[in-house]
Amino acid sequence: MMKCLILTGVIVGGQAYGGAAVGELINLLAATVQHKMLADELETMQVGTQPALTASPIAYQVTNAAEDAVLKLRS
Repeated sequence: MMKCLILTGVIVGGQAYGGAAVGELINLLAATVQHKMLADELETMQVGTQPALTASPIAYQVTNAAEDAVLKLRS
């Protein structure tokens, strides 16, 4: 599970928890904060995953969290 803290579209923090694959999510989340990425940039970013560790990119938690954030920002 992953949650992002977003202020005016810029990802400023987040939370990730889960099993052995959570490190991959934490690394990605840290990179987005460091580079001051926007939620819509994260939503459309191409993500490669290790199939043995994480879900398919189609159902990737990071993309889903960014999509939720973009929808909330637009409403």
